[in-house]
Amino acid sequence: DLVGSNEVCEFDTLHLHASVTPKWYSHYSTKWSPGNYFLDSTEASVVFKGIDSVKVTLTVTTPAGCKGMDSALMVVYPGNFAKLDTNYHLCPHEQVQLMPTGGVSYRWHPSLYLDDSTSPSPWVSAITSQEYAVIATSQYGCMDTLSTHVIIHPAGYIFLGDSVTIFPGESYHIKPQTNCTHFAWFPPAGLDNANISDPVATPGMSTGYVVKAKTEWGCEATDSINIYYDINSIIAVPNAFSPAGSGANNKLYLLRRGEATLNYFRIFNRWGNLVFETKDINEGWDGTYKGKAQPLGVF
Repeated sequence: DLVGSNEVCEFDTLHLHASVTPKWYSHYSTKWSPGNYFLDSTEASVVFKGIDSVKVTLTVTTPAGCKGMDSALMVVYPGNFAKLDTNYHLCPHEQVQLMPTGGVSYRWHPSLYLDDSTSPSPWVSAITSQEYAVIATSQYGCMDTLSTHVIIHPAGYIFLGDSVTIFPGESYHIKPQTNCTHFAWFPPAGLDNANISDPVATPGMSTGYVVKAKTEWGCEATDSINIYYDINSIIAVPNAFSPAGSGANNKLYLLRRGEATLNYFRIFNRWGNLVFETKDINEGWDGTYKGKAQPLGVF
C-alpha cells in the first residue's frame, strides 16, 4: 500500500512510504515508476518531485520473483498561478493600486507606503521608488512569490520667467527652463508653434500665455507669462561709446524699440561742426571724421 498524501504543489516535494506485508520480512526490492519523478526510485520511502500530475506505480519483488503492486494518482497543483505587473510608473504625489490575480489571499512586503499589506489590492502612496514582493496563496494552499517595482519619476518643471514688453514690429522668443518634453500653449494666436517648448511670440496686443507641459512619463507642470504690447515706439541715443574698442559698443547707434522711419541722424562736435550724418536707422557712427579718429570729448 502507498501511505501518505497524494497532493502536492508544483516545485514542492512529497514524501511517500510503501507499507508491505508481512512486515517481519525485509528482503523485498522496490521500484517506483516513472523513475524521473523520484530522487531515488529504489527505496521504500521516497521523495516525489512535483512536476505535474501523474500516476505512479510501486512494484515490490521478493527474491523468489513474487511481486506486489499498487498505484496512486499524484495530483500536482500549479505553482506559477499568480500574475502581477512588473513596473508601475508614477509622478510625485500620485497613487496606484497593485492588482495581482490568481490567488485567494496575499501578503505584501515591505508594508512601507501601503494602506494594507494583507489586502489583495493595496493602494501605494510612495514618495520614493520602492520594490515590493507579494506571497500569493492559491485555493489549494500553494504559494507563489511575485515582485513589482513602483517607480517615482521626477516632477514636471517649467519656468517661463518674468513678463516682458514688446513694441510694434518686435517678437519675443520664449525660452523656458524645463524638464518636460510635451507642450501645449494657449492661446495659440501670435505664436509660431503652440506645441514646442520655445515658441516665438508676435502678438498684436497684450496677451497672457499659459503652457501646460508634461515629462516623458506624464508628470505635469504649468506656468504663464504676460507679453505686453506697447503701441508706441521709443527712440534714444546712448550717452557714451568706445569707438577704439572691439566690442559691441564700438559704434554709436540709435536705440530703437518699435517701428520708426529715420529722417536724419546728425552728430556735431563741440564747435558745431557736422562730423556724421545718415538717413539709415541701422547705421552707426564709428567715431571718425573724414577717416580720422576724433578726440575724446563731448559731441
